[in-house]
Amino acid sequence: MAGLFGRVEANAHGAVDDAQEMMYDAWEASGAERVALARAALDISPLCADAYVLLAEEEPGSQQDALALYRQGVEAGERALGDVRGAVRPLLGISSDQTLYAGASRACDNIVASG
Repeated sequence: MAGLFGRVEANAHGAVDDAQEMMYDAWEASGAERVALARAALDISPLCADAYVLLAEEEPGSQQDALALYRQGVEAGERALGDVRGAVRPLLGISSDQTLYAGASRACDNIVASG
C-alpha cells in the first residue's frame, strides 16, 4: 500500500471487490446474518466501507460506537478510492481534503444528533 491515504495496490482492489460482493448479500439478508456477512466482508478487506455502515446501523451499541463505525467507513472508502478523491472533489464543489473531511464529519454528527 502506498500510504495511509494513497491508492491501494491492484491486488487489494480484488479483495475490496470480493468484500463488496459479499456486502450485496448482506444488504439482502436479515437479522444476525447481515452482521455476520458484514464482518466476513471486513475479514476479506478492511477497506470495505459498506461493511462499516451496515455494522453501524445493525449492531447494538451507543451512538458513539455507531459514529466510530461510520468514521471508519469514511476512512476505508477514502483509502480504497485513493487518488480518485482529487477527481471527485471538483464535481462536488469541494476545494480541499479538509472540506471533504468536514463534510463527512458533519454528516456523521447529524446522524448522531437525529438518533
